[in-house]
Amino acid sequence: MKVILVTICVLLAIVDGSYGLSCVKCDSAYDPSCHFMQPTNRATECAGGGLPEGVQDECFIHFTEMGITIRGCLSENPHMLEVCESGTGSCTTCSGEQCNIDQTLREACAVCDSTVDPNCASAPSSFVSLCPFHYEYDVGGCYLHKKTDGSVARGCMVTGTNDLITTCRTGTDCKICRGSGCNTKVDFQQCHVCDSEDEAAVFDNSCLTTPANTRTQMCQDYSDSCAQLVIPNGKTVRGCFQELDEGISTFCPSNNCQLCSGINCNRDIFPQDRITCYQCNGTENCHRDMTTIGEQAYPCRNYDYQDQCYTVQEGKFVYRGCMSDRTAEKETCNAAGVECNKCTGQGCNSAPVLSLPAPRCQQCTTSSSNSDCAYHQPSSKATQCNNEVEFGEVEQCYISVQGDVVRRGCTGDHYCDSNNCETCGDDYCNSRNEAKMNCIQCHSLQGNEQDQAKCKNTPEELSSTPCRLDEMYSTGDTGCYSIRLSELFYS
Repeated sequence: MKVILVTICVLLAIVDGSYGLSCVKCDSAYDPSCHFMQPTNRATECAGGGLPEGVQDECFIHFTEMGITIRGCLSENPHMLEVCESGTGSCTTCSGEQCNIDQTLREACAVCDSTVDPNCASAPSSFVSLCPFHYEYDVGGCYLHKKTDGSVARGCMVTGTNDLITTCRTGTDCKICRGSGCNTKVDFQQCHVCDSEDEAAVFDNSCLTTPANTRTQMCQDYSDSCAQLVIPNGKTVRGCFQELDEGISTFCPSNNCQLCSGINCNRDIFPQDRITCYQCNGTENCHRDMTTIGEQAYPCRNYDYQDQCYTVQEGKFVYRGCMSDRTAEKETCNAAGVECNKCTGQGCNSAPVLSLPAPRCQQCTTSSSNSDCAYHQPSSKATQCNNEVEFGEVEQCYISVQGDVVRRGCTGDHYCDSNNCETCGDDYCNSRNEAKMNCIQCHSLQGNEQDQAKCKNTPEELSSTPCRLDEMYSTGDTGCYSIRLSELFYS
């Protein structure tokens, strides 16, 4: 019994297979080779079924009004019965094995040689003609051959010699393109190539600021486009579109990726609205007005459509840059809070950073012509310090006492660089009295009897002692005194 069942199954398989139909199945919207002659080994068996009773399965080729070629089995695409009968586009059917292999689209290429007509090199559009029919996709295409003698030739690959085919497929002097009249493009595609985060770009901002100065490269594909784009981390990339890293090319085209077909066309600052800022890191002139010293504002290294410029001072140093920077200087701005000035606009951080105003100080030296300098000085005598000092430093007032010489002034005169001084930062703060005064100090009714008598009759026999003077002791208060009091006052 088991033997009979196996024999029946095998017979059914043979019967079913003997009525199978094999057709080529493809759609040029997804596979451009579908337009061209198809190798017979590409055909696969039709599924069968799906057709009205009595309708025989066939292969079909449909060339649509949109220029798309579709091949397949009617049994798998029963709607094509009506399409082929209505005459929409061009649709043909056939019932033979692997019969739907004919070419549907005829390529057109510029066919010329500049040694015959010089316009072939510079204006090839007028030389476009149809290529021979009936060939497979792999042997088709148009070519541009730049010969060693400087001449150029254009034509259909299907008519090329074996040597030309080898040169165009493997060399750099000949390139192949696909598409009607594609080899009317005057020259091979060439693009600027750079990455703003390359090690060399850290010292060379040309990828951002002067992209026309970056290196150029011939694209491998004749019909390639140039790309300039920014990716989510903010870096800028330029290059041949089809040669971009797969993870980058997915951003194109978009608002953050621009494609162009001209030679070296990706040479613009991109995006055009990216902010430019003055950028310096504590250099000698970073605190000055950027517009008056010939400095330029440059595009920020990391693109952020909400970017801002900043200026921040840290001690003697000033830093300028972009809030999108990933630098220690930008972190100084963050740490400074409201003390870091931020702005939005092209080159908006150009204003000078001004030093704190210098104080008003007493400025004098005791001498034969100015003996009152040691005494308390009235505020009306103080004058503004105006010495040139290093940026970030603020002049202070000082008092220096060297023996009998008292000197007052502003630290910008550098006197304190080599002399001991006491400094202070407020207006008039170096006004206090530094004078010394010795007087004979006695009382004829106080102390021991001997000193009482001398105080009254021979004071010159007593020694003088320092007077207690306060900070406000002025030249108007100076001097010793002697007074005779009524004896009745002490009675």
